[in-house]
Amino acid sequence: MDENKRPMSGLYLLVPGLGQVYCGEVLRGIAIYLATYVLLFLWLLGSLWLLDFLGFPFLNGYLLLPFLLGLAVWAFGAWDAYTWNRKMLAGEIPWKAPERTHLVLFIVAAVVLVFIGLAVTGLLLALFGFAAMISMFSYESRLPDITLTAEKTGGVITIQNIGNETADYAGFTVVVNGQKINGTYRAEPRVPFTVNSTNATDRVVVSMVSYTDGMHRTLLNTTV
Repeated sequence: MDENKRPMSGLYLLVPGLGQVYCGEVLRGIAIYLATYVLLFLWLLGSLWLLDFLGFPFLNGYLLLPFLLGLAVWAFGAWDAYTWNRKMLAGEIPWKAPERTHLVLFIVAAVVLVFIGLAVTGLLLALFGFAAMISMFSYESRLPDITLTAEKTGGVITIQNIGNETADYAGFTVVVNGQKINGTYRAEPRVPFTVNSTNATDRVVVSMVSYTDGMHRTLLNTTV
């Protein structure tokens, strides 16, 4: 064997497309690297729920596909480079000596693209978090159109929202005569919430807990 014709090192198979560049197939190597990069980057964005932020929520159900395709392209690239190198060593195809300049430029470009992908992902995460925070504070800045009333008929107290919106808060509570009532009340418009009366005169307090600041907001405080 010509001493210049050396078997490919296994390290060249660890980077998608690098083995092809070693064999002198630069464009083939670039294509394999970009295909692997794009597929795995798409999978990363979906895994971090950034596809929703970018307006492609329907792709979330297919996240396994780009991941598997990315690994498949990566594996194909390693196999292709290995067999291509073996054929050159055996004289089945013309030998192309590795170009050190091409190898160095390819590695540098590959590393730069990885850092760009990580930077873009970090920026999207920051923007996504900022947008979510702004959205939450915007929702908190205006209370929904809620007007609660409480009426007692016989031994039953009926609480009802005569407004037009639902108070969908995590800590929505109803307290009658100082006792918290078990159950979930969302104050849906025109949907009554009933509790049993315990005294001739009952004190009814309905409050909610804000998602952002944790503060209690009283929506109803009356005696029936």
